[in-house]
Amino acid sequence: MNILLTGVGAPGVMGTIYALKNNPDNVQVKIIGIDLNQGAVGKHYVDRFYQIPAPEDDNYFESILNICKTESVDLILPQTTREIEYYSNAKERFALQGIKVLVASQAAITLANNKKRTMEAFNDLKLPCPEFYSFNDLVSFESAFERLAGKDEKPVVVKAPFSNGMRGLRIIRNNPWNQDRFLSDKPSGVEIDKEDFVKMMGKDSSWVELLACEYLPGSEYSIDAFIGKEVSIAIPRKRDQIRSGISFKTTIDMSQKDMIDHTLSVAREIGLEGVFGFQFKIAEDGTPKVLECNPRVQGTMIASILAGANVIWFAIKELLGEVVLEVPSVEDGLVFTRYWGGVSSINDKLVDL
Repeated sequence: MNILLTGVGAPGVMGTIYALKNNPDNVQVKIIGIDLNQGAVGKHYVDRFYQIPAPEDDNYFESILNICKTESVDLILPQTTREIEYYSNAKERFALQGIKVLVASQAAITLANNKKRTMEAFNDLKLPCPEFYSFNDLVSFESAFERLAGKDEKPVVVKAPFSNGMRGLRIIRNNPWNQDRFLSDKPSGVEIDKEDFVKMMGKDSSWVELLACEYLPGSEYSIDAFIGKEVSIAIPRKRDQIRSGISFKTTIDMSQKDMIDHTLSVAREIGLEGVFGFQFKIAEDGTPKVLECNPRVQGTMIASILAGANVIWFAIKELLGEVVLEVPSVEDGLVFTRYWGGVSSINDKLVDL
């Protein structure tokens, strides 16, 4: 089987490569990797690599199609948020060429990529959701902030409806830096006070639409999920350590039944299928509330795969017409830990740490 894997410079690419190469059916998979960056680290670990233009480029489709024809590609596996919307729009064009694309429908992707609409979907199903308000100028921001911060001056989360990683995210809190905090806390780059936020946005200018959301103080979880014709599964994992938006330590926790049920219920409501993920955070009262949906392979999905649920492979099988019939056994409590490794290369000589 020949699979075109996009975004092989993404931080989680090694997990996706592992899932494909170590699939439970022992199918031999040739991975053709592509990326905008010639220096993408994943190029050293795929079978073939091509540098490609950005999805916005007029020649993008033809570039990808030529690679697919040259390498006899069976299916395309998009990895990045930037690409999945393009491929949801273009998958019928690829289908006419006999190439399948592992991506949900355009309608499902558009909704799932929008944090506001995702939270609205939870509200519609009467499932727990953070309190949130849209704002696009100083007046509406002040109103939203006052409602959320209240008399106790609680922190307020501001985020862009369309973003990924930690882009477009700030936590507004009136917790000034002092000498003790300066010496003990690592700066996260996420915190900002209200005055500086307003100054950054511009008091007199019109703002892009943003969301002001309830601050959730508890633990954060990712849910790796698969919905097929006969089998559906969702695997919660606690994000024990997070750096730059990436899980560096994560623990499988199948006791989180509410998160499992909410993930599958909302995914079906918005039309997701195949492989995808959600993120939740625990509220002050212990209730898990949704943060966002990732309608694609998640960066640390490898944890669920190592625990026994190769949700990436399940989605590939169903895309190719083979129905998954058996719910996998998951090793609850499995811990996955990242560490700083690296690779050096010169004249085709590779040293992997």
